[in-house]
Amino acid sequence: MMAELNRKTIMNKNQHAIVIGGSIAGMAVAQVLSSFFERVTILERDELPAGPEARKGVPQGRHPHALLLKGLMDLEKLFPDLRSDLVAAGGSTCNMGDQFKLNVFGKWRGPNYKSALEGVSVARPTIEHVIRTRLAANKRITTVAGRTVTGLTTDGTSSRVTG
Repeated sequence: MMAELNRKTIMNKNQHAIVIGGSIAGMAVAQVLSSFFERVTILERDELPAGPEARKGVPQGRHPHALLLKGLMDLEKLFPDLRSDLVAAGGSTCNMGDQFKLNVFGKWRGPNYKSALEGVSVARPTIEHVIRTRLAANKRITTVAGRTVTGLTTDGTSSRVTG
C-alpha cells in the first residue's frame, strides 16, 4: 500500500522523464521509469536499425555475448519471458556449468560440471532489438534516435533538469 501511495504521488508530480542513451541499461531504466512517469523519452545518439544489427556507438557490439543468469533474471523482472523471446530470435540456452567457458589470456577456462542454471548465448544486437521491440509496445515510452545530448539546463537551483 505504501509503495502504491508513493507511486501515485510521484506520478502526480512527475509527468515526463528523459533517459540519455538507448543501450540495454538505458532501455531497462526507461521501463522502470514508465511505472512512475506518464511519459518517458529515450534520447539515443545512434540511428537505430530496424532489426538486430550492430550499432556504431556500441563498443564490442559485434563480439559474441552470453547473457549471464543474474542479468537475465533481472531483465526478466522488467521484461517477462525475455529468455523465450531471445531464443526465438536466434539465441540458445547455455548451461552455466559445462557449456560456459571464457578465453582468458589465450586459454579456455570455466567450470566443468552440469549445472541447473541456464543463461542465454545471444548477440548483443539481438538482445537490444528484442528489448526495443518490447519498449515499442509500452505507450508511455518514446525513443528518439539520432540525437546527441551536449548538455543539460536546470531550473536555476540545480535541483531539476529542465532541458
